[in-house]
Amino acid sequence: MSDFDSGEESEYSYDSDLVHEVYRDAQKEWEESMIQLTTLLNFVLIPIIGRVIGRRFANSLWARIANKIWN
Repeated sequence: MSDFDSGEESEYSYDSDLVHEVYRDAQKEWEESMIQLTTLLNFVLIPIIGRVIGRRFANSLWARIANKIWN
């Protein structure tokens, strides 16, 4: 009986180790995906958004200055 019980415990611990390994792999992939997303945000989206906002601000500022100069 004790051999059977210890066999179940070792199988359970093996399954538990496998679950932890799968969890660690999934966590590692998630962290890598977040790094890629952060990189995309920092190097692509933020400069594009800044450029659009900067151009709108420059156009509105130039419109005010031009109205004061020529009106």
